Amino acid sequence: MIVGSDGLPLWWPNLYLLTAHRNRGVAFGTLAAYGNTLCRLYAWAEKRELPIDRRFLDRTWLLDWELNSLADELSVQVRGVSQPRPWRSRPGNVEQFLAPKVSKAPLVANRTSAVRLNLITDYLSWLGTEGVNRAPFLIKRIHENELQKMILRLLKKRPICHDHNTEAPRKYDRDGVLRLLEVTLPDHPDNPWMSKAVQARNHLLVHMLFTFGFRIGELAALKVKDIDFRAQVLAVARRPDDHEDPRGRYAPHQKTRARVMALELVSLLKAYVNKVRNRHDQALNHPYLLVSEQGGRPISMSALEKVFRELRENVTGLPVKLTPHYLRHAWNYEWSLVCKDKGIPQDLAEQMRKTLMGWKMSSAMNERYNEPYIQERADECSLEVQRRMWSVAKEAQGAMDRMKNLAH
Repeated sequence: MIVGSDGLPLWWPNLYLLTAHRNRGVAFGTLAAYGNTLCRLYAWAEKRELPIDRRFLDRTWLLDWELNSLADELSVQVRGVSQPRPWRSRPGNVEQFLAPKVSKAPLVANRTSAVRLNLITDYLSWLGTEGVNRAPFLIKRIHENELQKMILRLLKKRPICHDHNTEAPRKYDRDGVLRLLEVTLPDHPDNPWMSKAVQARNHLLVHMLFTFGFRIGELAALKVKDIDFRAQVLAVARRPDDHEDPRGRYAPHQKTRARVMALELVSLLKAYVNKVRNRHDQALNHPYLLVSEQGGRPISMSALEKVFRELRENVTGLPVKLTPHYLRHAWNYEWSLVCKDKGIPQDLAEQMRKTLMGWKMSSAMNERYNEPYIQERADECSLEVQRRMWSVAKEAQGAMDRMKNLAH
């Protein structure tokens, strides 16, 4: 909730967050970031004694100098001032930005500034539309055109973001992943955990991250009822503010779309649920699949991260900087190999990839995740071209040598 300097909630920005973003199932952390950005807008307006809500509802749009000032404000990196009163110490409070402490790095990255401007532009467009709808019918179109012109001028203030990546895509360590799958087998001599139950749980979670390419939040939010053992399918659902989740503000959140996936690990899942999970009394009081071995509570995000930290610290031969998300990249590499072996057309393969990863069809995330595979294929073709060109060059050199010998 966005709170003004008087400690009272601000109506319009909170309504915007609720209707434009919360209803879409946006995660709490994303909403908090949006709220802080809107606080920057209202703090900027308050310092200039500019009643932003009243002006837009009255269809008095921002002038050029105000747009320049707002763009400059959003490009500065600040840390809010700690306040003694309880409501002022929470995210989403305007007063924390009224007298901010400028950090050592005074300017944010161009991409961050552009993201902030995009959100502010969307909000001002939304708020301005409310004002336009209150205008008399005969002049409504005039105000609408003026609003769009102001929005376009504000969008032009966005800094240019160069997406040129000077780093080569991280090479996929297939041997390291196979080593990971091997050492997490229960009773393996290099398995870093002593408890049989912990071994069984971690074996399952590693396999699920690799087999489905899950995000860590998707795995932590998975419920037993999401698995249809008879039909052998698994549902990945979006559940913002799930009342069944006892983890509260630390509950995992979904970034991707809901989807249903075919299931092959039926026996492994059944064994874990019946022999490991259900032996905890607390596990019977909540629906989540993966549980902590300390009482049977739903596993936390930090506990999932700890599994991979212990693997990195105690097992050799694993991929460098192994994380749960690394296995999502591994899945995408393996998917490209499978589609190549099956002769699936590239367009169809990418559509299926987006479906299984929970991305929109308009998303370009598939290109980012497929970079290691593309880079490897490109390197192979590049080396082949070099070998052929070198062979042609040697043949040309040999022909020149023969011509010289004949000339002598």
